[in-house]
Amino acid sequence: MCFALGIPLISIDTLDAFAHQIEISDGFIIPLIDARRMEVYSSVYDNNFIKIRETKAEILSKNSFEDYLKKSKVYFLGNANDKTKSIINSSNAIFIEDKLPSSIEIGKLAHKKFISNDFENVADFEPFYLKEFVGNKLKLMSFKILRYLPVNKESFFLNGSSFTELKLKLYVAPALTF
Repeated sequence: MCFALGIPLISIDTLDAFAHQIEISDGFIIPLIDARRMEVYSSVYDNNFIKIRETKAEILSKNSFEDYLKKSKVYFLGNANDKTKSIINSSNAIFIEDKLPSSIEIGKLAHKKFISNDFENVADFEPFYLKEFVGNKLKLMSFKILRYLPVNKESFFLNGSSFTELKLKLYVAPALTF
């Protein structure tokens, strides 16, 4: 959409937006996103919001984040707090509740990137996903012919769609089963 409109693209990391939900004077901020089962997506930030550990997926254990918990207070926030609380037992672990990425924080981060001309290349930008989506594959069971469209100059464009697009939309309706 940015390419078509000729406007810059700014990307904001969800975990960065999470981290900016709180301010601390000392210690570490670890935003957590629940990744099902006992897995979380997390990053580690210092008190100045500098990312000191890249985003990664990890299965929680009693040793998770141990290095940070030994050094200082660690502020956990996100939708995986409950499962993290059940595993990590440290006096340095502080769990901040009811904090989710905020449009206010995302807007502030986007504004900062805009001012510093920190834009993505719209031609080759891909969002960062830690894991590929794994879902059920669709089985194509049958096709149903809906109708044939005449091919002539008058019907080539209809409501802004080319004949090729309409043919894909109107010729075939796949019957899908899971």
